[in-house]
Amino acid sequence: MKIAILGQGGREHAIVASLARSPLVSNLLCAPGNAGIADHATCDSLDITDCSVVCAWATQHAPDLIIIGPEAPLAAGVADALRQQNHLVFGPSKQAAQLETSKTWMKQFCFDHAIPTAQARLCRTHSQALLALDSLPSPWVIKADGLAQGKGVFICPSRAEAINVIDALIKSKSLGAAGTQLVIEQFLPGYEVSAFALSDGTEWRPLALCCDYKRRDNNDKGPQTGGMGAFYHPEIVPHHLSERIAQRVFSPVFEGLRARATPYQGVLYAGLIINPQDDSLSVLEFNARFGDPECQVILPSLESDFATLALACAQGTLKEQTITMSGQACVTVVLCDKNYPEGTLARPYPLSLPPQPSQPSSPSSPHSVQTFHASTYASDDNTLYTRGGRVLAVTAQGATLAQARKATYAAVERTAWQDAHYRTDIAAQGRLPS
Repeated sequence: MKIAILGQGGREHAIVASLARSPLVSNLLCAPGNAGIADHATCDSLDITDCSVVCAWATQHAPDLIIIGPEAPLAAGVADALRQQNHLVFGPSKQAAQLETSKTWMKQFCFDHAIPTAQARLCRTHSQALLALDSLPSPWVIKADGLAQGKGVFICPSRAEAINVIDALIKSKSLGAAGTQLVIEQFLPGYEVSAFALSDGTEWRPLALCCDYKRRDNNDKGPQTGGMGAFYHPEIVPHHLSERIAQRVFSPVFEGLRARATPYQGVLYAGLIINPQDDSLSVLEFNARFGDPECQVILPSLESDFATLALACAQGTLKEQTITMSGQACVTVVLCDKNYPEGTLARPYPLSLPPQPSQPSSPSSPHSVQTFHASTYASDDNTLYTRGGRVLAVTAQGATLAQARKATYAAVERTAWQDAHYRTDIAAQGRLPS
């Protein structure tokens, strides 16, 4: 089977590495890809948000399945355009992807379908935003409506700080069109969990639960980022909570989308906040694709064949599949440029990576280490360099979370370049509260 993947980050490298383990896969293509992805796939440089360009590329290569990694092509309607040309696609339609691409649409969807979420006000003007501050208790969470590359969420303890954020977004357009409409909601205490499910448009299956870290620095300090690390544990939350997430979140989401004639095909992420006092849960956000870096712990922990599952989602045959996750723990740590996320690239640094297995490793190999490329390039002499932003995600497994964490950080220390930045507390707290 020939599979094409759209994307160029660490998430897409994890997808490619997982597919490369499949006995069903004979050929992998990726656009645009990166230096790490090129070890497994033929990479082509093209604009993956341009429907006509992607469709022409797909017609030329005729893949059996196309997997869309990031959110931008989904927002542009690439999945719809490919399906119109009768390609099998793992990735939701533009309408269904509004769960991620429009925070106001997502919030109203939750209200309409009784999906638990924080109280909120949907604001289209500056005056509406100021009134929202009066109607909700502080601290406030202010969210830009559109895609903002992980930089559109602001927690504001004081009214003065909240007004500064509102002014920057609506008046100064600091995030462009993404911030012209806002969601202002109550702050909910608790611990966060990332939940993932697969859907073929009719049937759906829970995939995995994990935990990610959004702040740049230790102890959840510093600016918001796209993600600085994550961990997976097979018992990350008690079983009764897993069942509640399925019943209260995923079932009504997929049923609600079908009722609106926008069935969902692909992977759905639900960012949840769980109150340890009473185990109540609320949806913070949805992503219409794998999270990054959550994908870098989920797919290495997936014992089922991902190529088979992705094809079943695209064909509408997920009912026939069983999803099995590893009984091991998995930890990933992101290494980024020292100026991430606010500054420009300090300078390219050469990379010296730990030896990678000549063949894709089994997801159940004890202490197996994988290095996923997010922002790298190879020079003419094949020397690897950093390109800035989030550069690498170093992932390892172990029988326990402590063992996985130890193996990951040992590999991180062998991998880090001069001025590399990474958190040293990923998975340090162990399992989530139970």
